[in-house]
Amino acid sequence: MKKLFLFLVSVLLFACPILSGCGGGVGADTIVVWQAGLDPNYKATLVQNPYNGTALFTKKIIDKFETDNPGKKVMLKFQGWGEGLNQAITNAIISKEEVDLMPGEVYVQMLIDGDFFAEIPGDYKNIIAPFLYDKYNTPTKTYAVPAYTSSFALYANRTTLTVSGVIKSNGDNTQAFNDSKPGNENIEPLSPATMEDMLTVCEFIKDKYYDVSGNRNGNTGGMIINDIKLDSHWRALAFLRQAGGDFADAQGNVTLDSPANRKAFAMMQALNATAPRNSSGSTYTNNIFDYFYSDKTAYILDGGAVAMQAPSSCDFVVSELPVFEGVNIKSNVVVGTVYYSIPAHSKKQELAKKFIDVLLSDEIQKAAVQIDYRIPAVKSVLDDPEIRTEEYNYSVIKSYMAPFIDSGYQDVKTLHAFSKNISLIWDEWDSFVLSVFTQGNSFLNYIVQAHNNMAGFLNQ
Repeated sequence: MKKLFLFLVSVLLFACPILSGCGGGVGADTIVVWQAGLDPNYKATLVQNPYNGTALFTKKIIDKFETDNPGKKVMLKFQGWGEGLNQAITNAIISKEEVDLMPGEVYVQMLIDGDFFAEIPGDYKNIIAPFLYDKYNTPTKTYAVPAYTSSFALYANRTTLTVSGVIKSNGDNTQAFNDSKPGNENIEPLSPATMEDMLTVCEFIKDKYYDVSGNRNGNTGGMIINDIKLDSHWRALAFLRQAGGDFADAQGNVTLDSPANRKAFAMMQALNATAPRNSSGSTYTNNIFDYFYSDKTAYILDGGAVAMQAPSSCDFVVSELPVFEGVNIKSNVVVGTVYYSIPAHSKKQELAKKFIDVLLSDEIQKAAVQIDYRIPAVKSVLDDPEIRTEEYNYSVIKSYMAPFIDSGYQDVKTLHAFSKNISLIWDEWDSFVLSVFTQGNSFLNYIVQAHNNMAGFLNQ
């Protein structure tokens, strides 16, 4: 009865069609891995760009698996992110599609509760960092194995700050910046301590590139707030958490319209007002990266992909997220955590487990840090002094690592998993983002209605 109930819930939850099974076809010696954050076309990618970090990392994983398991192969597939991935997982479970490992995001627990994932034998609790392992597993049973993780950090573009007259070539503040507002001499533009300090820098840059009529006379700005579907809510959550807010409370109730969130949205809207001309409404998050790489923005708040993809010409500094004045909460968001699970219907569970064990090997865990700017999931590697060196990009990685090892942080967790009408809830968020951050309308005109609509969908 439990399975039938959860089966019906999952169909309604994801609003997906029942698909026919894909059948066999890959052979007994090949496992099908739905990957997340790897490159299924890594061979072609490396022909065009031999230095692509994700492709190199993928190659290293596949090479090790095939070396450790002679005659065995891996077929990597990409099934999307967010709701697209969740729908694909549900379809595969219903149709018993041939797949041996699935990546999970925020809805893993629902699938575990439905007995759709097989128990994975092994002493993973004593191998994996507790803040990752304990999310979906018990002391005696493992259903979802995290391979690596990350958080958000703040990037500052040294060239933009210099050309805009904020800092000198040696990193010191210019006299013009210090004189523009009382207290500016205490601001460190390359690593602002507070959101308010960062806004002061961004507004100084904005004023430089606006004429007296308020029109742009240049394409440079302070910061772009991510307004891209499937991406914006994760990055917004970094601001909300720093202000003491979130999308939901501990009981799962929608909390979009809260004093803490209003403080965060006000800051986000003020920062977005300093963005370069015509920069809103980008198609992909990488488009926002490009503004930063081409020295057109001073700051970007994002994950390790910024550093991994950055061209050598981009001169940047990475720091922990600024806090809000008067709040002083240090928090963050657990992002990019790939939890691999074995579908209960897989006929190659033993081979799938061997792939998981390759991911957790010291070689691959260290490569995740060194090549792809990820935080390792294995405790011994996370604690290893070797990765705290520049060979492992420590000047960048340490800001992402801090939320997981610094006791001063609080409430560091992933995005909340709403229990029903998920697509409708996040569609309402997307409408809010469109009105506020893409079109530039005041968030005060939309937050009450967005909150009520999201709560209404949750409570239907």
